[in-house]
Amino acid sequence: MLTAVDARRYKLSCRALEATQAHAQAGRWRECVDKYKLAFRKSGDATSTFTSRFHCVSGFTSSLTDKSVLPDADDWALLSEVINNETELPVVRAKCAMTKGMFIEGTPSPLSLFRLSCLLNTLLLLNTLTSVVAS
Repeated sequence: MLTAVDARRYKLSCRALEATQAHAQAGRWRECVDKYKLAFRKSGDATSTFTSRFHCVSGFTSSLTDKSVLPDADDWALLSEVINNETELPVVRAKCAMTKGMFIEGTPSPLSLFRLSCLLNTLLLLNTLTSVVAS
């Protein structure tokens, strides 16, 4: 749920999120993904107070993982950027790492080095998140 503060401080993110609904309802998944990415990018960094920031990542990645649309170069770039950003929220990094790991195909083993790396990074991030919540 967007707040009044979100509407004032994160206008571009709010507009982009509003557009995702119309695109999704019309089955225009590439446009939907692009608007989720725009909303995320315009929401600032990990210190942002935008209440729907994780929702942006979740919408963007779920549209990819349910294969509504195949990832393009910009999708890969954003996933990598978030995964490698050590200041980003662990849950956001974990969501992107799991998504990227799901798209590596054609390897001789289901646990290719990349998938294993993504899995380990996800577990490490979740461990960090758990320890922060516990303290």
